[in-house]
Amino acid sequence: MPAGSYEFYTYRFYMFAGGGSGYSVPIKQEFSLPFKLEPGQVVHVGKLKLTTEWGKNVFGMRMAAPGLLEVSDEKEAAKRLALAKCPPPANLKSYVSAPISVEAAKGNPFVRRGPGAR
Repeated sequence: MPAGSYEFYTYRFYMFAGGGSGYSVPIKQEFSLPFKLEPGQVVHVGKLKLTTEWGKNVFGMRMAAPGLLEVSDEKEAAKRLALAKCPPPANLKSYVSAPISVEAAKGNPFVRRGPGAR
């Protein structure tokens, strides 16, 4: 991606089994996890994992529902594997590990530190 400021901004969850349904984070609880890319750098922002849970629809039927966004750092081996997948010359540029900060979510109940988070 070009150098600049970016963000992971909230999420939506859609499930189309059995007719389909969708969930979204309430507007008051939307979140932003910003990060920057500098020219000539390969930046590893960490691991983002969206979990799922079980909820009930309006009829009381059990169905998959969105969980939380877990933010954590990756192990060094995983970082090296990701860097090896970068096309040349990107894998030769400077590599920066800059995990996204959970604190940027300001205590949002939909974002938490995952295993291995700093």
